Amino acid sequence: GLLCFSASWRSPVQWAHYTDNHKGICMGFEVQDEFLMKVKYVNSRLKCSDKINAEYMQTILSTKFSHWSYEKEHRVFLGLNHSEIEHGHYFEPFSDKLKLNKVIVGCNSELKRIDIMTALGKDEFDIEIFKARPAFGSFRIVRNQNEKLWT
Repeated sequence: GLLCFSASWRSPVQWAHYTDNHKGICMGFEVQDEFLMKVKYVNSRLKCSDKINAEYMQTILSTKFSHWSYEKEHRVFLGLNHSEIEHGHYFEPFSDKLKLNKVIVGCNSELKRIDIMTALGKDEFDIEIFKARPAFGSFRIVRNQNEKLWT
């Protein structure tokens, strides 16, 4: 299995592509460094190898065209034997290796803080929850400081 992460949640392009034009959420995780593999961004295709082994597959699965470098992607490779399956999709449960520590709500989302807390099944916890918005003077996403507008 393959989990994909970005080193930053501030890209408006990623919010547009991956959160239904800012209507979804971004989940922030604490992942132990030894599990992360940084994606390499290259300008030309990798050469095919006659030797198909785990190392070659890992290289193929951690290389992308340089156009995608704004994603600052890291990946985690997992065995699917301990993953949960729901509707034909695999899910890796939260753990010490994959610890949810923040939920960032898109500026066009109708989700409320209580919706997220209910979905996570917790009343009080150490997960930071906040709403994002486009920055006023630059092309990036920032934390909405006006918490009164969002509960």
